[in-house]
Amino acid sequence: QFTDTEPYNGINYYRIKQTDFDGSADYSELVSVFVDRASKVALHLSPNPTTNIIQLKMEGLEDEKFELALIDLNGRLLGQYISKEPEISLSLSELPRGVYILKILAKERVYTRKLIKN
Repeated sequence: QFTDTEPYNGINYYRIKQTDFDGSADYSELVSVFVDRASKVALHLSPNPTTNIIQLKMEGLEDEKFELALIDLNGRLLGQYISKEPEISLSLSELPRGVYILKILAKERVYTRKLIKN
């Protein structure tokens, strides 16, 4: 386990490097985390890009009601969800490959994140 105690405001990217005894190395998938230092909110999307399921984890919104909207690049609303759960799994299996926008309305602020489906 690793905790970044000084993340940048905005999007931070992380991955893990595992080095074997023989010197060979493998890397984990890239994970992006959005940090809003002003409101103490962090949004984690993993994996992104994805082929089907995306995990959304929100820190700083515990016990807060928030709204999620999935939007395509033409501005069409594809799905809308209201939740208080800090961790959500979204299935993108019905959607074609492409780029989508996840819009999150919480604590009177709007956060947007780009999702890529391969």
